[in-house]
Amino acid sequence: ISGNHINPAVTLGLAVTGKFPWRQVPGYLLAQVLGAIVGSFAIVGVLGPRASEVGLGVASYGDIPIYQAFIAEFVGTFILVFTVFGVIHRKAAPGFAGVVIGLVVFAAIIPVAPATGASINPARTTGPMLVQQLLGGQVHWEQWPVYVLAELSAGVVAALLFGLISKTAADKPALTEAKAN
Repeated sequence: ISGNHINPAVTLGLAVTGKFPWRQVPGYLLAQVLGAIVGSFAIVGVLGPRASEVGLGVASYGDIPIYQAFIAEFVGTFILVFTVFGVIHRKAAPGFAGVVIGLVVFAAIIPVAPATGASINPARTTGPMLVQQLLGGQVHWEQWPVYVLAELSAGVVAALLFGLISKTAADKPALTEAKAN
């Protein structure tokens, strides 16, 4: 029904490349952030007060430089969104998208998590921060823009780059034919 793009970086990348209608973007972004909020409260439901005490999974880059945090989140998100575009491409083998995306998320988390917590999703950044704030926990809101700007810009760049390099000579007749109709 929704295409399962639970990451605003994917939604924005799809919209920028014309694969998703801009009029639906605000609703998707709202639903994605609300989903992250509900997920954060679910963690609290499972772990109780300890969830907030241990940080509720709030992404934070500690004392590393802002540029390093930006680059880490950009690279992790870029790899994820580029992969998403690869698995939804018309030439991709059907039935493997979930496995491939899951493995790439895992692979992106390994190098990025030590630096930033590997949010690689603006909704996943925002939801836990809001819930942690509501529960009285510590939140570094000054770090929020670094995450969101890195993740959203990575989504756009990955989508545009994939579109640029995935075009082949075989696509030209299809494009010409589509314009004629």
